[in-house]
Amino acid sequence: AKAIIVTAVLFSPILAEVIRKYVVWSNSVFTAHYAMIVVFLGLFLLKRTVQLRFVPQTLFTAACLVVAWVCLQAPLAGVSPLALVIGISSYVIPVVALYLSVIAFATTARLAVYAFSVATVILIVSYGLGMLQIVGGPDSAFNYMPPGIENKIAGYPIATGSGLDIGFMVRPASIYMHTAKFGSIVAVLSSFRLFYMYSANYSLPRIVLQVFAVDLPALVVSGQRAAAIVYLTALFVVLVRRGDAVSSILLLGGIIVVLVGSAAGLVPSSALSFGGIAVDRIASGLDEIPWRLQANILRPAIEVLERYLVIGEGPGVFSSGLRNFAESDYALEHVFLVTENGWLRTAAELGLIGMLLFGLMLWTLATAGIRLSGRFFNYLTVLCLALALWSNTHDLFNNYVMMWQGFLLGGVVLLKSPRQSRRSIHE
Repeated sequence: AKAIIVTAVLFSPILAEVIRKYVVWSNSVFTAHYAMIVVFLGLFLLKRTVQLRFVPQTLFTAACLVVAWVCLQAPLAGVSPLALVIGISSYVIPVVALYLSVIAFATTARLAVYAFSVATVILIVSYGLGMLQIVGGPDSAFNYMPPGIENKIAGYPIATGSGLDIGFMVRPASIYMHTAKFGSIVAVLSSFRLFYMYSANYSLPRIVLQVFAVDLPALVVSGQRAAAIVYLTALFVVLVRRGDAVSSILLLGGIIVVLVGSAAGLVPSSALSFGGIAVDRIASGLDEIPWRLQANILRPAIEVLERYLVIGEGPGVFSSGLRNFAESDYALEHVFLVTENGWLRTAAELGLIGMLLFGLMLWTLATAGIRLSGRFFNYLTVLCLALALWSNTHDLFNNYVMMWQGFLLGGVVLLKSPRQSRRSIHE
C-alpha cells in the first residue's frame, strides 16, 4: 500500500494533468497537487524517515540564494503577492521535486521498479491515444478539448500540404492539455527508462527491444524534435557502453542517416506515409537550428538584457500561471519579447543576476547527480544539461507538469541497480 501511495505521488503531475483534462476542468486540480505534496512532505518529515545525507547542502544553498533574490527583487519591481508566490514556486520546483524524490526512493526500496513499469504504461497509453487522434482526424472525439478551452482541437495542423490521407495532425496532444507537454513529458519518461535500464545493467537486446517498442514510438508520435535529438544522443552513449560498439554505431548510424536524409529531401514522405512525415518532423529540427538560434537567442537577447539587465520585471510576471489570474500581459510579451527561450524569460523576470543564480541552482543539481550516483552519465545530470540547452528554444522552465515530473524521477540516481536498491539506500 505504501508503495502504491508513493508511486502515485511520484507521478502526481501527470495524474493531475489527466484529471484536469478528462474529469475536472479547473486549475484547482494543480492546487490540490501542491497540497498533496505538502502533506506528503509533512508525513515523512514527522516520521523522520528522510535520508538527508542524500541531499547535498549545496542544493539548499543555491535554492536559498534564488529565493532570497526573488524576495528582495519583488518589492523593487512592484509585483503583486500572487506574482511573487507563483514566481518562487516555479523557480524552486527542481530542488523541491528532487527532495521529494529522495524521500520517495529512500522509503520504498523497489520504487525504481514500480516507476519504470508505470512510466512504460504511461508512454504506451500516450502514444496509443496519439495515434487514435491522428487516425481519427480533427472530427474525432479523441481530439476535442474540455469546455472552456479556446482551441477546441488538440493538435498541430502541420501535415495539410503532405497530400497524404492521414487527417491534419502530426502532433497530437494525447492525454495532455498541449502538444508541448506531450512531447516534453515523453522526453522525460523515455530518458528515465533509458537510464534505469543502463544503471540496471540490461543486456543490449533487451534495451533495443524496449526502445523500439516503447520509447521511439512515443517520441515519433509526439513529434518533439528536440526530445528526439536529446534521446538519440543519450541512447547512442548507452548502447556503446552497454553492448557491442560496432552494432551500436550501426544502429544509431542508421537512424541518423534516415533523419539527415529526410532533412535533405532524400527520403520522401510519400514513400513512408505517416512514418515519413513524423521522421521529417524530427529531421526538420536539424534545419531549424540556425533559425532558432537567431530568433530565440540572438535577436531578443539584446532587448531583454537592455530592459531587464539588473532588476527585471518581477518574479512570475511572464509565467503562464499568472495569466490565469488576468494579472499579466503574458501573451503579448511572451510572443514578441522572450519568444520561447526559458533563459530569456528568467532574465526578463529576475534580471541577469537572478538568471545566473537560477543557472547556478541547475548546475548544483547536475553535480548532485554525479555525487549521488557515483557516475557522470546519470539521469539527473543529463536532465539538467538537456534542460539548459533545450530551454534556449522552448520555455521548459515554465512547463509546470514537465518540470515537476522530470525532477520527481531524479531520485533514481540513488540506485546503482534494482537488486542493490535496499542496500544502497539504507547502508
